[in-house]
Amino acid sequence: MARLWRALVVVLLAWPVWAQGGGARVPPLASSGTTSPPVGGVTITLDVTPAGVDTVPVQLMAFGAPGAMGLSAVPDMHTTMMRQTDGSYRLWIAGRFLDDSIEGATGLITTSDFRTFAPGPLTDTTGKKVAPDLVPTCRAATESTACWNNFDAVYTGANLVWTGTDGDLRMLYHGACAYFGGLPPDSSTATWCQVGVARSSDGGVSWGAGTPVISGSDAKPTTDLVGIFGAVEPGAIVANGCLYCFYTYFPLPGEGPPQIQVACAPLSGNGAAGTWTKYDGGSFSQPGLLGGSGTTSLGSPIVPTVSGCTRPAQPWPVYSSFLHAWVLVFVAREGWFFTTSTDLVTWNAPARFFPFPGDSALSNFTNGDPTYENVTLVTPGEPEGVIGQTGIVLYAYTSSWGHNPHMPWSRPFRFDYASEAVGPAVAAAQPAVALRGIAPNPGGGETTVTYALARPAAVDLALYDLQGRRVRTLAGGSTGAGVHAARFDARTLAPGVYVCRLAADAAVAARRFVRLR
Repeated sequence: MARLWRALVVVLLAWPVWAQGGGARVPPLASSGTTSPPVGGVTITLDVTPAGVDTVPVQLMAFGAPGAMGLSAVPDMHTTMMRQTDGSYRLWIAGRFLDDSIEGATGLITTSDFRTFAPGPLTDTTGKKVAPDLVPTCRAATESTACWNNFDAVYTGANLVWTGTDGDLRMLYHGACAYFGGLPPDSSTATWCQVGVARSSDGGVSWGAGTPVISGSDAKPTTDLVGIFGAVEPGAIVANGCLYCFYTYFPLPGEGPPQIQVACAPLSGNGAAGTWTKYDGGSFSQPGLLGGSGTTSLGSPIVPTVSGCTRPAQPWPVYSSFLHAWVLVFVAREGWFFTTSTDLVTWNAPARFFPFPGDSALSNFTNGDPTYENVTLVTPGEPEGVIGQTGIVLYAYTSSWGHNPHMPWSRPFRFDYASEAVGPAVAAAQPAVALRGIAPNPGGGETTVTYALARPAAVDLALYDLQGRRVRTLAGGSTGAGVHAARFDARTLAPGVYVCRLAADAAVAARRFVRLR
């Protein structure tokens, strides 16, 4: 344990935006739940028994009921969300729509608390969908060889929605094609997947045809196979003026196990094809798409290999304002895993925080096994992509994989430091420096930072990005004791998460600031 904490202290000292004021850490949660082994000095706790038996899950929807809004199943719970100005969220979720006539489409619903839901647009007076919002390109009316060759012919699953530079929304999504060797898709065919981007000019109510932007390293086979291949199940986030897309690369049979990779693109390019580069060999150096027949588009695995974690898939990245670090959760055969990073490309060895029921080596994703898929961490009230110390896990559950319906469920999570003995004890006297507040936060315009000094000091108040780079100096120089305010215009910052750091003599305080899209 001491070695873990020495490693954590090195990270804290090397990355100045982690610097915090005095105060003891909150001790680990006392509960009957499962607590993970520490990753980078932190743990995550779920309210479940050590064997993974459900104790406090909440089923969010009962499909077929009036509150299901026309959905009859959630195939895998591919989902994304966008926080609105009134504090509610828009969720785009993949499912079956219109009495099972369209499967693998994405529909828009809304929520304020992730427990109760309301229909989005394109519904009738009863709240049932009259049309899904993003549909696979091939349906009964358009079946043809040309159509079946489209990269999203049979499935569209949303994974990030953001506002482009032109004001229109863009959606990063999972597209699947099941047309091989001249044979129309059926239940026994493979699916070859790519990541695509679609565009909406009406606030996300309807979407135009998407285009592929990220592929795996293998070209689409010319003969039918059984399985899933390509760039699969993306999860994405906005940071440092860029889009970061995490996805699972499933090689063709005999070419090795699946691996989690990452690609990035500048926000200024609106996620268009040709703007994406894959991380490979220590840098973002490979094209997002295959370059044509006989070419390759490689990527390096970014999650370290650990014993007892096979078939990693379905990565989901978030920024933790409690840990001041990035968190990546994913699903493997043996359960749910998480890892942490300070730069989005270098990740700690992952740890399991939810074992699947029964045998720890349960072969998940096999017909007949129960599965808990597409794990998403959410803290209600926070912007999309940001979590606090506590929140809920959203996921899709089915008691027998390969048979619909999956159901959306949730359960609470909590992050803690792996030891109580971190940081100095809380001082009884007034702190030497204090960041009183940042308002508005999240914000996107004129922003005010309020801070206090117990005595005169040389002040350095600045904003840093999550790679520790100073992006804006807000105040500096000799400053008297008392409460002070510094103002800046957040409109000149790229959307994302920043840290506001106040240093005065030997004292430091920090708070996070979120620049809205």
